[in-house]
Amino acid sequence: MSIARRSIHVPGVSKADPSRRRRRFVARRASVLALPMLLMAQMLLQLTPVAPATTVSASGHTAAVTVAPGASASVAINVAVPATPPAADVLIAIDTTGSMGLSITQAKADATSIVTGVQGSVADSRFAVVDFKDSGDASEYLVRQSMTAVAADVASAINAMS
Repeated sequence: MSIARRSIHVPGVSKADPSRRRRRFVARRASVLALPMLLMAQMLLQLTPVAPATTVSASGHTAAVTVAPGASASVAINVAVPATPPAADVLIAIDTTGSMGLSITQAKADATSIVTGVQGSVADSRFAVVDFKDSGDASEYLVRQSMTAVAADVASAINAMS
């Protein structure tokens, strides 16, 4: 098998001109690289995209949905949420730094209201009370009441804040 070579003469450029040889080399190199690139592009275009399967689950129930690339799908799932949780542990933390001033009084009233509301709706509820101050203050973080279900102890701890 023989390869035919054809020389191209560009007017004004001698055959010995190094830039002419460089142009010819670049042109040959580009044509050698173009063929594999075209073949690769053709192979990619022939590939059929496989749609990924998306699995959605909730409370042990599973639904598998196949969604094509670029498309969307909806899945309806019924989730049961109890009206009230069976138990609640609540931490009440109030910023008692000097800059809070009158806000501390309002925060204490709100905390007392929260305790009353939660105890009225969640049978097994417990509360802890802490206050915190700025870094460098004598007691940056003070536990006024550890977890307890006794409302009177929680109210005393809240009222002791200043």
